[in-house]
Amino acid sequence: AAVIEAGMVRLFWVALPLVLNGVLDVFVCSMRGMGYSTMPTILMILGICGVRLTWLWTVFPAHRTLEVIYMCFPLSWTVTSIILGILWIRCHHKLMQRA
Repeated sequence: AAVIEAGMVRLFWVALPLVLNGVLDVFVCSMRGMGYSTMPTILMILGICGVRLTWLWTVFPAHRTLEVIYMCFPLSWTVTSIILGILWIRCHHKLMQRA
């Protein structure tokens, strides 16, 4: 029963918001198609890993549950998607000016 409950928690916090990871991939892949590959890669690493490590070092020690660990997945995808969305707009604008 505990394993099923842990699986349900994981499904709720990781599998359902997985669409956010798809948004992230769209931004990164389209920027690579525009000729920008280094900056999205660096921002992905810093955004995903940075947010997750910060979450685990700050929030998790105060609330030691599996659910709190899983919360860092959609949070990191959301924060990184916002950052990459802003970068995508800037890259797209530069590309349109050159066209």
